[in-house]
Amino acid sequence: MDAATRERTGTRPPLTLAAGDLAVTFEWIGDRWRHRVTHRGRLVAESVEGPGPGGDPRWPASPPCQEVTAAGGAARPALLAVGAAGRSHFAASLAVDDGLADTVLVEVACRVREPAAWLGSTYAVPGEGTVRVAADAAAAPPRTVCWTYRLGPAGVTRPPAATDGTAPPRRP
Repeated sequence: MDAATRERTGTRPPLTLAAGDLAVTFEWIGDRWRHRVTHRGRLVAESVEGPGPGGDPRWPASPPCQEVTAAGGAARPALLAVGAAGRSHFAASLAVDDGLADTVLVEVACRVREPAAWLGSTYAVPGEGTVRVAADAAAAPPRTVCWTYRLGPAGVTRPPAATDGTAPPRRP
């Protein structure tokens, strides 16, 4: 299927970022990309899409990735994603973590123009339920809110010394 047909029909081929035996695969579903994390073929986590806690679609459960692009080349592969919800714009980078085998470092930024009801990333993790990486969105907008986490064989984790002022992943 050529690019024009894919755009017209809304189908897009999956994009995968591999980090050793870990794969983060983005699939186009409806109006955005969702992603699944697998390690040696076993599902580790899957992004939760749609409204976040409280049900307000302006503050989605996870950043709404409406465009995803491969970057970095063979030496250091990465994926870049952008999207918007309400009046907020999101950007994310996913790159192979140089410090840990089979691990991807995720860095997200969101430009907010109004107080956030929820801001962060949400994953469904087999055997654990929902895991949320909450961003610290308490400061008055407009501003850019950033959060960082890792996807690896152990699931969704924070780097040991997060410098973005966010809380560690919460398990409700």
